[in-house]
Amino acid sequence: MIQEIDEAIRVTIFRKDSSHVPSDEPTTLPLSDLEKDILALLQNEPMLKIREIAANLDTGESKIKHATVRLKKRGLLSRSGSKQSSYWKVNL
Repeated sequence: MIQEIDEAIRVTIFRKDSSHVPSDEPTTLPLSDLEKDILALLQNEPMLKIREIAANLDTGESKIKHATVRLKKRGLLSRSGSKQSSYWKVNL
């Protein structure tokens, strides 16, 4: 589909079948030591917050955030519950 927007043109290409599109983070990649440590910690203490995980693993909060995002993309970790009482769910 081609659209004219002001003085620009937008081209949209649609896939016929998107079931073959690879995910961003293949599940076949090995886990890093940090990711393994996060999963092990959260299996025992699922109510921890990012800052508490970082303190337990003696690393920075930004590293924990990036690692949890990667784990979520791979389907190995999810966050459930309400904003007030959420918990981590390890999907191994």
